[in-house]
Amino acid sequence: MIYGILTQQSIGKLFLAGFIPGVLQAIFYIVTIYIRCKRNPLLGPRGPKTSFREKVFIFKGHMESSVLFIF
Repeated sequence: MIYGILTQQSIGKLFLAGFIPGVLQAIFYIVTIYIRCKRNPLLGPRGPKTSFREKVFIFKGHMESSVLFIF
C-alpha cells in the first residue's frame, strides 16, 4: 500500500498483480509436496487417526483464527 500511495498506483491493480502469481506458487508447492511424498512416503508420514467429532471440537477452539484466515 505504501508503494501504491507513493507512486500513485491503483492499490487494487497492485493486489491483483500479486494475487495470481501467489496462487500459482501455492499450487506448485502443493503439487511438489504431493509428488515427493508419493515417491518417498517417509517424507510425510501419516498422523494419528481422529474422528470427525474431535475435528469439530478442535475447530471450535480456533474459530477466530480460522475466520481471520478465510477473510
